[in-house]
Amino acid sequence: MNARVESLVEDDNQVREALARTRVEQAQTRRQSWPPAGSCGRPGASSAGGCGRSTPAGAPSTLGQLLGAEDIHQALVTTRHQEQVVEADRAAIDRVDRLRRQVETRLAAQRRYHQRLTRRLRRAVEWGAMIEAPYSGASVRIASIGRGDYLGAVRPTG
Repeated sequence: MNARVESLVEDDNQVREALARTRVEQAQTRRQSWPPAGSCGRPGASSAGGCGRSTPAGAPSTLGQLLGAEDIHQALVTTRHQEQVVEADRAAIDRVDRLRRQVETRLAAQRRYHQRLTRRLRRAVEWGAMIEAPYSGASVRIASIGRGDYLGAVRPTG
């Protein structure tokens, strides 16, 4: 059970780290400003010339350098894909959190059961009782050690 919990916690940590990296990348993408309309970030360029396309000399445009995209459509598709990855990461984190809560609930129930059982066993020992399971499959029970019909025993000589 503990191995399962540790595995879930490790998975949760990995998913959280991946989500953090994705959020950082998204924040960097959002901070980058788009070129103003009609200029595309290059002097003398027009919006009809194709924003985000390579310059005639073959050098990549500002958009291409920032997003690794050749045009705005490709940049938007990449951004949408990143959003889907983040949503999938959030769903995975939610699932791991839900499983962790389930495991914690079960562990708490087991601890309570263990504490009840320990108290019962202590009482049984204090009363001079024994713990028995008379046959395989029988419930464990507390029985008295003393017998009302037992008077004593002697060592046979012979």
